[in-house]
Amino acid sequence: MLASMKDWMGETKIERDSCGNPVSITDHNGRTVRYEWGSMGQRQGMIYPDGTKISWKYDSLLRPVQMNRTAAGRDPLWTQYQYDGQGRLSEKRTSGGYITRWQYDENGLLGELSHTDASGILDRFQYTYDAAGNKTAIKKERRGFPEESGSYQYTYDGLHRLTGVERDGKPLRSYQYDTFGNRTVMEDSVKESRGKP
Repeated sequence: MLASMKDWMGETKIERDSCGNPVSITDHNGRTVRYEWGSMGQRQGMIYPDGTKISWKYDSLLRPVQMNRTAAGRDPLWTQYQYDGQGRLSEKRTSGGYITRWQYDENGLLGELSHTDASGILDRFQYTYDAAGNKTAIKKERRGFPEESGSYQYTYDGLHRLTGVERDGKPLRSYQYDTFGNRTVMEDSVKESRGKP
């Protein structure tokens, strides 16, 4: 099936397969992007006008487990994905040596997020929540950013609105609200801002 759309830039042609998936899109300059699809409707490949190809592999649950990028004259690139027993994304690895990991607590909330390279940890964030799901603490470890690293604590009022932020036990900011729930005051160590988020 071939369809076309016209706008002020020109005509775009879209070719679709019997399932309605686009197999090629050609813009007004004649540049074509081609698509490849699996039997379950999963996108398996994209080929750009310059020949660069992006391809995907999936597991038995049709979750992407690897993405590859190939281009003439360039090193191939890839990204791999892993999932935990609950089907949540738990790890991403790249051909550049970077790894991102997600860990979850017993309530399914994000408990830790980390980024590493060949030298070790780039960033690590550990999260704590209260019974209502409000984030009450974050422990931050950031390579090269000591001013942002540390332990942050968050407090809330009875309506679960953020009222205070501390870093390593020292106050950073406090917030006040009007009867309609609008934030009216933000106080920090150097200034006070009224009426603005």
